[in-house]
Amino acid sequence: MKWLYLFKANFRREYIYLKRYLPNTISELITFYAIFLFLFFGIQIVGDPSTVEVNVQNTIVNYLFWFLAMMVMQGIGWSIMNEAQLGTLEQMYMSPMGAWKILLARIISSTILQLVMIVILLYLSMITTNTWLNVDVLSILPILIFTCLWHSRYVGDGN
Repeated sequence: MKWLYLFKANFRREYIYLKRYLPNTISELITFYAIFLFLFFGIQIVGDPSTVEVNVQNTIVNYLFWFLAMMVMQGIGWSIMNEAQLGTLEQMYMSPMGAWKILLARIISSTILQLVMIVILLYLSMITTNTWLNVDVLSILPILIFTCLWHSRYVGDGN
């Protein structure tokens, strides 16, 4: 039950940050969509016409995984740095839940919210390229869970 409260609190915290800084969230989406457009039009101009469809599909998938990895890794680093600047990092390590559990809840919360942004970018990318991908969530989920667990344990232990 403590895990659920911890997750709900961190999820609410991450959602409030996205909502409170809505112009930043929107500009982040616009910026990453512009990066995708540069990649897409680069493939259209420089790429081989016979392999454009496959290259576009690979670009969409790689671009979205790059976005997710960057946001999750950057998010937890920013969170630790912010806690240190505010002077609350020591409190996190002295909490009954432990730092790695708090960081795990933050990683999972931010990943879920980033997945919402990824779905938006995915549909924008597919509409722009007129290329529709078949996304199998059950194949992606175990890798995502393992990555979140590994990263939180690595960061939480201070290694």
